[in-house]
Amino acid sequence: MTFQNEERTVLFSNEVAEQTPWEDTETIEAASAQETKESEEVVEYVKLPLTDAEKDKHAREDESLVFYVVKMFENSGVDYDELVSIAMVGFAKALHAFDKNRLVKFSTYSINCIKNEILFFLRKERNHVKNSISMNCVLSVDKNGNSLSLEDTVSTFDKDERSVEDDIVLSDEIKLLRSALSDLSDKEQYIITYRYGLDRGITKTQREIADAIGMSQANVSKIEKNILDKVKKILKDRYHMTEELFAS
Repeated sequence: MTFQNEERTVLFSNEVAEQTPWEDTETIEAASAQETKESEEVVEYVKLPLTDAEKDKHAREDESLVFYVVKMFENSGVDYDELVSIAMVGFAKALHAFDKNRLVKFSTYSINCIKNEILFFLRKERNHVKNSISMNCVLSVDKNGNSLSLEDTVSTFDKDERSVEDDIVLSDEIKLLRSALSDLSDKEQYIITYRYGLDRGITKTQREIADAIGMSQANVSKIEKNILDKVKKILKDRYHMTEELFAS
């Protein structure tokens, strides 16, 4: 009796299997693959600018930031009223470019925009300041193919020849650069730190870094290039920097 029941179970299973079309299985797999693909799609980032009312509100309440930043440059040798005019341009850019979706306060963002506008002016006015910290020199190599560190670029012009505003330029650019680097992953920070001597001037070759983190030199080289592009984008998007600002 038991044998007959088992036989019926086997026959029933075979009938069900024969009744299940192969096409249905393919349809299910295709639908599953589509769902997986859709779930992996990256949602496009949408910028959320200030409304006109919010711009007016910040213009009234945060205009004092202009004079706060100008005071930092009072020993630059530039006329005070001219500095205020330049700072106002930076403040206007902050109102226009601020993105509410980013995790940064408007006051912080506008201060950086105002500083950058003044620094851009100082750069144009003082062409004798060469090889200062910039995207083009910090994030590059010298003519012999060696990585240039922060210490290398700072020391390329004699300290006695640096004016107060030159030191301000260097100090602020280093701060902005380090802020941008903080957005990188631990592995990316390790690579860029030791490729460009950001840890007490200590530098390592791509081969040394590859051995330390367990990957090929080719991968380190590729990641390094991607890091430089990423940092440039961060500095442009977050601090409203332009290529002209970073021209050496």
